[in-house]
Amino acid sequence: MLAVCASAAALAFLDWARIWWFLPIAAGSYAFALLGYVAAKRRWRGWVLAHVTGQCGSYIAMLTALLVVNWQSLTGTRGVESPWAWMLPTVIGTPIVTWVNYQVRRGKRPKAWLERSGRREA
Repeated sequence: MLAVCASAAALAFLDWARIWWFLPIAAGSYAFALLGYVAAKRRWRGWVLAHVTGQCGSYIAMLTALLVVNWQSLTGTRGVESPWAWMLPTVIGTPIVTWVNYQVRRGKRPKAWLERSGRREA
């Protein structure tokens, strides 16, 4: 993840006028990934929620960059100018992350833990 974000930042600096927006997306993506990583390493109370949010938030940020870059090929309009290209991954991904976190809070996820502990889903 660090390599992907560093290369995105380097590309942003090389062509600042066109792809300046790579830098904030790279920083946000790395921040989310770092949250997920640190949560899994430190394992504080409620760490699974932070881990899921961090990993999924990083993925949503990378998908946003991918969609903005390729939006013109898909629709014919520039992705940087389209609010749909910027919002679509978040609009789709956030309810999924919320649902998974809800399942974790209820004790239904992750399934591997349920199997190891002998608990069964209701």
